[in-house]
Amino acid sequence: MRDPFPDLKLFAEQADFACLILDEDLKIIWFNDELVKLTGLARDRLLAMSWDDLVTNGYPATPVEQKFSPLKNGSVASGKFWCSLKNKIPRKILSATIAYHRDKKLYSVTLYDITHQLTPQQLVTDGGLFVGAIVDNLKGSMAFHDNFGFIKFASQEICNLVGVKKSDILEHHIKEFFDEELVDRWLNFMNNNPDKIPPYLEFNSSKKGDGRAYHVMAAPRLFMDYNRKVIGCMFIFSDITLLKMNEERLRISDEKYSKAFYANPAPSSITTLEEGRYIDVNESYVNFVGYSKDELIGKTTMDINFFIDEDDRKKFVQELTKTGKLRNYETRIYSRIKGIRTFSLSAEIIELQGKKCIVWVGYDVTDEINLEKEVLQATGRERYRIGQYLHDDLGQHLVGVEAMVTLLENRLKNQGSSEVPLVQDIHDYVKEAHEKARSMARGLCPVRLEENGLSSAIEDLANQTEKIFGIHCIFINLNRSEKIYNSQIAINMYYIVQEAVNNAIRHSNAEEISITYFSNDDNIYLSVEDNGCGFEPSANDSEGMGLSIMRYRARAIGGSLEIKSKPGMGTYILLKFPRINNRKNEWDWRSDELKKIEGLYS
Repeated sequence: MRDPFPDLKLFAEQADFACLILDEDLKIIWFNDELVKLTGLARDRLLAMSWDDLVTNGYPATPVEQKFSPLKNGSVASGKFWCSLKNKIPRKILSATIAYHRDKKLYSVTLYDITHQLTPQQLVTDGGLFVGAIVDNLKGSMAFHDNFGFIKFASQEICNLVGVKKSDILEHHIKEFFDEELVDRWLNFMNNNPDKIPPYLEFNSSKKGDGRAYHVMAAPRLFMDYNRKVIGCMFIFSDITLLKMNEERLRISDEKYSKAFYANPAPSSITTLEEGRYIDVNESYVNFVGYSKDELIGKTTMDINFFIDEDDRKKFVQELTKTGKLRNYETRIYSRIKGIRTFSLSAEIIELQGKKCIVWVGYDVTDEINLEKEVLQATGRERYRIGQYLHDDLGQHLVGVEAMVTLLENRLKNQGSSEVPLVQDIHDYVKEAHEKARSMARGLCPVRLEENGLSSAIEDLANQTEKIFGIHCIFINLNRSEKIYNSQIAINMYYIVQEAVNNAIRHSNAEEISITYFSNDDNIYLSVEDNGCGFEPSANDSEGMGLSIMRYRARAIGGSLEIKSKPGMGTYILLKFPRINNRKNEWDWRSDELKKIEGLYS
């Protein structure tokens, strides 16, 4: 046996704990007498063993301190840790310290028997000081109670958690700190079913030392005597009080939301954002769409044709994802009970189990729109009556008066009368009155009765805008063969364009305005685009009267209005009118009213 460390040998021979030296391959090459006493093995046998033949790291598995690099074969970690002798009955628990000497390429090892220090009776005496010093430096709370439930050891952190001093917890029963019924069940289970102990337990307290409740998650480790009888349990605790408080807040919040969701008289649903797949619906939604809850859950909005076409849903999702929420978004939807309806949706994006979803609530505004149609019909009827009266009755009277004044003027001229200038003034006033009457009639009834009246009226509007305001206003008509059958619809389309042009002039300071009339297989479009100062639609919470009336008119005729604008980038307004609504005599009063007017003033 060689002697690589004379000083170590001198020290080890006087020490009361085992010392040994390992070579680079972890073979035992030197040891003191204490190792023989500790293991009970002969010297020759010890010299034939390696480190892995001598000890096992199965108890406990985690090193107390790990500051050095692993040994060559990675079987144990350098530093301080616990281990036990292999094949030793009863088991011996050792505290091991290993140091690697790079210059000699050797390991020096010390082993200290701490088996008896781990017995419950000594945890609060000498052994308790040793274990306690270790435990108090661990992250987490640790405590040990005997098989009756009396606390024999507690780390400082568990004392902080419970809110008491260490002297007020040792030798006290765990019932004083945790729910009594739960403790009784635990002690009964621990003593009678030690092989079925779960890896984690949850304990709730009544109150902390300062009066507050606390909750812990505990990982139990049973201690047994040599006869395999339970003598106590070591717990590592995690404080989950904040987690429980958050869970309770979430439960209350979910309960409130659930009540509001299911009791809401308005149809409400939750769907996935990407597919539109139903996750939940309330009773009002079921009653509206005409499908049972079981029929809806798992299906998509397109499966039940909720949206009339897929593009409508795509546009809805596109608008929603811009800000994460949408208010009073109108679209046409299908109800198995009521057919095609106009629905006003308000929605927000939420996250459920890591997946983006839409929670939305809607109202059927079809009847409201029909009422708006009736209001527009009534006002349009009065406009038309007054306009026709100004044009066909008062206008004709003024034409007659103008002709008579012209005749009188000519006679007075032939007579050389001095009253000619006065008659000329009268003639000018009558002519001006006639022009004003014509202008008022055109304003009250802008769309002329002939075919393609809408196009003619818009073209006239563009020309008048250029003439009066001196700005470039063009009308691009790509719908020369298109006819709006319903004059009331045509009139409201004209008013929408007129209001858009007026806004571009008054508010946007536009120098160029472009009006385009076009269509496709499904819709008829009118757009107004300007190069003015623009605005931010999302920031415009309270729209002006002009925009509100434009939306009102668009909705009343069964169309929709889209407004795009940015500060400094101009404004683009698009009126979309579905071809399906371009029906003859849907709510057109013009032909009948014309007969009434003609009869009234004939």
